[in-house]
Amino acid sequence: MTSLRFRKMVVPLFLVCAAAALGAETVPPRTFFIPSARMAALGGSHAALGDDLSALTNNPAGLYGARPRFHIAELSLALQGPIFSIANIALRGAAGEDMDDLLTDPAVTDFFKSVFVGAHLIGPLSFGYVGKGLGFSLVNSTGLELVSRGSTTFAVAAVERAALHAGYAFRVHLPDPWESALDIGVNLKAFLEGKNHFSRTLLEIPDLFSDGAGSFLDNPFSLTTGFGLDLGLRWTYRDNLMVGLVGRDVFTPTTRSDYATLSGFLGDEVSGPAVHGRVPTDLSLGVMYRPPLGQTLRYLGDLKLLLDYRDILDFLTHPDSTVNPLLKFGLGAEIRVLGALQLRAGLSEGLPAWGFGLDYGVVKMHFAMFGAEMSSEPGMRPVFNIILGLEISL
Repeated sequence: MTSLRFRKMVVPLFLVCAAAALGAETVPPRTFFIPSARMAALGGSHAALGDDLSALTNNPAGLYGARPRFHIAELSLALQGPIFSIANIALRGAAGEDMDDLLTDPAVTDFFKSVFVGAHLIGPLSFGYVGKGLGFSLVNSTGLELVSRGSTTFAVAAVERAALHAGYAFRVHLPDPWESALDIGVNLKAFLEGKNHFSRTLLEIPDLFSDGAGSFLDNPFSLTTGFGLDLGLRWTYRDNLMVGLVGRDVFTPTTRSDYATLSGFLGDEVSGPAVHGRVPTDLSLGVMYRPPLGQTLRYLGDLKLLLDYRDILDFLTHPDSTVNPLLKFGLGAEIRVLGALQLRAGLSEGLPAWGFGLDYGVVKMHFAMFGAEMSSEPGMRPVFNIILGLEISL
């Protein structure tokens, strides 16, 4: 009987996700993703995790179990790429080394041949609420990305993103002998992305910063808007074992408008023909286990162990960008130490992650260092990232 009821709930979710694979131009997965320091340190999003506002992006079914919290503000800095190598080159320039000589150094040019660099500021627009099965959030991020296109040329993108989420979850009470419950959640979201993109040679990169806004106003600009739907299930057994199934972007159409220049967008320029697309569905399955620590470890508590298999149907929803199955596994662990300190570790896309959080009630600080794989195969093009954030909530 239990198996029959479970199939009745899961099979429709699979069918809806598969149907969403048919449609217009596919937007690259996670285009509108705004990183979170806590999730990054835990090895990415986890379908069975739902104890704070992150349930809106992990699995909306987790909203039912999230503690009431009002999120007031957040300011986080995320750096991507070989941060320390770039810092060493910057220090050489700051020490007085001639810029032309520095940028034509064979060691420097070899370094930049296959580099990906990004810097993103999350916030200051970041607020939301979660509690009693309800949740909403509004957050923005501003970023600059440089991706090598050969030995001396870079694709440059200045990106502004904003996302609005509103979710609701409710509980289906199962028979008492089962000692379990099933939560069902839905998340509606709207988003926009403005992207200014152009190319520069290695020698022109310093001018990008010295020219200020002038470097961006006369280059192409695109504005993408859309709305989406996430659906999720979370089954809980004795408050220790949780299993989550989530369909992110079950139906998420997008519209992109292209402009010849950013100044034209800010003025009265008419955009080119609208391009309609969709964000591919991500169907993910996750498990969380919270072992009872009891009094054996006096200063440790709330241990969470997480395992996920993500984007199960990528061969249907976005076959042109499928990845090696090994990159779909996610592992995470979090434990509270001495009440205020949270230690975190994880594995995502075959690369390690770790970090910590300091919870002082109203003010929280998060740090994460983690890897991301830029190719479709393990270890082909790893990029390491750092996020440092400050959060204010009640």
